[in-house]
Amino acid sequence: MSSHQSRSPAGSPPASTHGKIGTVALVIGYVDKDNAKAKAKEPVLVTALSDDQEILIFEQAINQGEENPLKLIQAFRLQQNREEEEFGDHVEDMLTRPGLKEDLRRHGIQWFQSKAKIDIYKHMETEATKVIADYAFEIFQADQKKKDFMLAGPNAEVRVRVFALEKVEEAKPAHEDAA
Repeated sequence: MSSHQSRSPAGSPPASTHGKIGTVALVIGYVDKDNAKAKAKEPVLVTALSDDQEILIFEQAINQGEENPLKLIQAFRLQQNREEEEFGDHVEDMLTRPGLKEDLRRHGIQWFQSKAKIDIYKHMETEATKVIADYAFEIFQADQKKKDFMLAGPNAEVRVRVFALEKVEEAKPAHEDAA
C-alpha cells in the first residue's frame, strides 16, 4: 500500500474508488515501557483480523464489556473448523459408498477441489493481512490518534480499524491468530 489517508472530517472513511473495500482490524495491547523519568505504555500488535464476521464479533464483545474478546474469536474459529471437518467427513463418507450416482460423485469431488482452492486463498489472505497489519501498525505508532483510516494502493483500498485491549495478558505474538 503506497499511501494512507485519515478519516474524513465527517467521521467516516473516504469514499472508495476501487469497489469493495476490505477491512483489517488491528488488535493492540499496551505493555510497560521502562523509562528513567516515568513509566509509559508502549503499543504492541497482538493480532490482526480480516474476516468481517470475526471483526463484528470482536467489536460487539468489546462493546458488551467482554473480558477477553479474543477468546470469542478463537471459539468462533474452532466452531467453523469443526463444521467444515464434519461436512468434509460426510462428503468423504458419501464418496466411498458403493453404487453412488455419478453426478453425486462428481459434485463431491468438485467440493473437495473447491475446498482446496479456498484453503489456498485463505492462506494468501492471511499473508496479505500480516503485511497490511504491519504497515498499518507503523502508521498507528507514528500517530496513535488514528483509530480508523484507509490504506490505498493503485488497485485496492483497505480500511484499518484499531482496537485496544484493556488487559495486557491478552497480548500474544503478532499474527498468531490472524485470519
